Amino acid sequence: VGSTIVVSSPKVAKPVAVRYAWAMNPSERNLLYNKEGLPASPFRTDTWALYPEGVDINSEVRVDKPAKPETKTERDWHRPTMIQ
Repeated sequence: VGSTIVVSSPKVAKPVAVRYAWAMNPSERNLLYNKEGLPASPFRTDTWALYPEGVDINSEVRVDKPAKPETKTERDWHRPTMIQ
């Protein structure tokens, strides 16, 4: 509304904070753009701690990749030959 973002949901009776594009999972679903057509930056309205107290955020993080679905096959990508 005007220059203000109004957020609501029938599923949230008493909202306390809003986060937009906050998780580390970029997607093609960026739905918020300004009038110039530029996407909004991630933002949040809360000031809650990002990590529980006592967590060592400098420790190594290991992420196990899920198995590749059998329906997916790898293909080599070949750059087209440039002709002048």
